[in-house]
Amino acid sequence: MALSMVAVLVIGSLAGAAQTEGYTVAIEPLKSLGSDQEIVDRLEAILRQEVSRLRGVSYKQCPTAADRCGDDVACLAGRGGSCGVKKMVFGTVATLGRSYVLDLKLIDVRSRAEERRHTQPLAGDQSVLIEGVRVAVTRLIVPEQYLGALEVRFEQPGAKVFVDGVDAGTTPLGAIQNLTPGPHELRVVLAGAQDFTRSVEVSFGRTTLVNLSLKGTIFDASIETPATAVVEPANQAAPPTRRGTSPWLASGIAAAATSAVALVASGICFGVYGYNWSEMEGMTDKARRTDGTEITVVKYERAPDYNQAYDQMYAAWNMGFGLAAVGAVAAIAGAGLFTWYLLRPGEE
Repeated sequence: MALSMVAVLVIGSLAGAAQTEGYTVAIEPLKSLGSDQEIVDRLEAILRQEVSRLRGVSYKQCPTAADRCGDDVACLAGRGGSCGVKKMVFGTVATLGRSYVLDLKLIDVRSRAEERRHTQPLAGDQSVLIEGVRVAVTRLIVPEQYLGALEVRFEQPGAKVFVDGVDAGTTPLGAIQNLTPGPHELRVVLAGAQDFTRSVEVSFGRTTLVNLSLKGTIFDASIETPATAVVEPANQAAPPTRRGTSPWLASGIAAAATSAVALVASGICFGVYGYNWSEMEGMTDKARRTDGTEITVVKYERAPDYNQAYDQMYAAWNMGFGLAAVGAVAAIAGAGLFTWYLLRPGEE
């Protein structure tokens, strides 16, 4: 059984190497969805570095074209063909609070079709970002290399080790390679002792170490599981993306503030208009003409005050009307800017 398992693993490794032989990849500049350009450039640099580290994959720097393909797969495939690569990678970086969501797609140049897609949440310092991009690149381009390892250390020889029911060998045993990241059932069998069975978490690109000791007939274990630097999409769905700061948002806020100030000032002007109107009412008397018609007559001694109040009322009306118009226009402009900010396509 041990020989058969080793043979399967060796054949799988050779098949993976054969699949990626001569595999040349180019990367289209990442698109920002509300993210600072500095972090986008940083992630793109890490992406290029991690692609070049993949086994059997070579990275090629293609000339940056003035026109961007966006999400046009045919355009991206054509650019990759002109550059002489087999695959093109393109994607977006979206801001999510203090973290990011890296969404990548792999384009097959020959078939002009999307071959694979992977979305990876990213958060943390430089080392965590590198780990997250490494996971994304591996699962996107060479998923057969998305593997980890498990090592069982036990001083007593002759214990049989099984992983997910498959015979992995007998102690002393080296690291068990080519395991998919995630939980695996580890079982150790030794004559005269109770079987040891436990679920062990395997991490990508790391070797999880299981130290076994025997106390009487019972196994005791300490497991050293490497810290997982990223949250796998399979365990946590990527939340909806939020947009960061934007000139459209800033302009919309400025327009809304202008509208609010103008409308408040307009209300004050109409208040002045109403106040002067009431004051003018107190400066007049009612009189009747000889034909019996009632008329309003300004009190002689209040005539100067009446004229001044009238001028103020007239000026307040005109100013209030003008400010109301400015406020209405600014409100419409702000609403348009906010709508464009929410519905606009991702910035190039």
